Amino acid sequence: MGDWNWRKTITFEDFLLKSLGHASKMAHKQRDTFNEFNATFPQDVTQEWEHLVEIWNVNPSAVPDPFAEPEAKPKFNAVCLQFAQEEMQDHAFTFTIPPLLDLSHLIITSIRLTKAGKRPRYGSFD
Repeated sequence: MGDWNWRKTITFEDFLLKSLGHASKMAHKQRDTFNEFNATFPQDVTQEWEHLVEIWNVNPSAVPDPFAEPEAKPKFNAVCLQFAQEEMQDHAFTFTIPPLLDLSHLIITSIRLTKAGKRPRYGSFD
C-alpha cells in the first residue's frame, strides 16, 4: 500500500500517451464535425462572425459579445397586431339568454360570467 504513489508516477507515462492519443482522435472528429456544420451557413456570414470574434478577442469592449445569444426584441407592429386580435376576441363574445330559462340558471350563469370577467350584452335576446 505504501508504494501506491510510486506506481502512479511510474505508470503516468503510459496513461498520458493513451490519453493524448484519444484526445488527438477526438480533436480530429470535432474539427470534421465543425467543418460540416460550418458549411451549412453562407460564407459571408461565417467570415463576418470570425471577424467579430477577432476584434472581440483584441478588445472585448469594442464590439458586442459575439458568443452571446441575441435577444429577440418584439416588433411594434407585431405587438399592435396581437393586441388587436385579443381585443377582437373579447368583443366577439356574445351571450344570449334562452326564452325558457328559470331564475336560478340566470343567477348561476351571471356568477360564472362575472368570474370570467365577461358581461352579457343587453338587448341581444332572440
